[in-house]
Amino acid sequence: MGDSLKDVAVIIDGADHLADTIQAAVALRLSHHHGACLTVFEQGSRDSLPPLAWIDETDDEPYAGVEICGFHDAAPTNGRHSSRSPIETLLHEAHSAGRWITRLRSDELLAHIRCMDLVVVGAPILVDGRITNEADDIVARAGRPVLVMPHKFARRRPHDRQIGHRILIAWNASAESARAVHDALPFLKCAEEVTLLFVDEHNDGQGAQQHSVNALAEHLRRHGVEARPEAIPVADAWPARIILDRVNELNANLLVMGAFSRSRLREVWFGGVSTELLHAVTIPVLTSH
Repeated sequence: MGDSLKDVAVIIDGADHLADTIQAAVALRLSHHHGACLTVFEQGSRDSLPPLAWIDETDDEPYAGVEICGFHDAAPTNGRHSSRSPIETLLHEAHSAGRWITRLRSDELLAHIRCMDLVVVGAPILVDGRITNEADDIVARAGRPVLVMPHKFARRRPHDRQIGHRILIAWNASAESARAVHDALPFLKCAEEVTLLFVDEHNDGQGAQQHSVNALAEHLRRHGVEARPEAIPVADAWPARIILDRVNELNANLLVMGAFSRSRLREVWFGGVSTELLHAVTIPVLTSH
């Protein structure tokens, strides 16, 4: 992903109206800042998606309190626009541009979003051990950067809905991690603080991966990003638990990490302690595969 976004997509499904509102607000901020084309994919049933009825306490201004570090408000300022909620604005802009697309099959949806610079999607929802939305499939198979919005983020107070001021990069020297970091550059360059976390599974601090975290910090510096490298031994802790602890300790509001293949993604996000991580994390996750 380059420094400028030209095509931004958001996927809404009606499963959580407040979460859909916040996803709409994030997509609007991104598209307005970059002057990007905005496409909405409506994947829920019409009965579950009464867009103009999605009115809640966040709807008193166009962005529902969402603030993205360094992304300035470039929205139209006429009175009619400023009185719209995020969902109403999304409807107006996407419908008027003919970019509101409804209920695609999974393969059709993937074909569309592979032509996007960034996709905003709600976090995977796990009910009785079963994933009830398409988020994991999108992350694993889209081949594009995905900004995953946890449902708990939507339930923050409006002034706490900040993204990208303090970024934590979870680094393991994989191809997926490398892709995610470079896809995150538009956010990293605007951040106030960036921490580059390497979870040392060998506990020696001397391996090739330890070298790679220092090399990545140097590489980011050449892009104008000052990232503070950290190496934390795993010891008896789960890597996912360490990442979550650092998110909380740093008060981070964006996590950057690589994704895995679909089977591996399910194992990491939905197995054991990682299920706890998925349901505990309250900040957006920028990921790539």
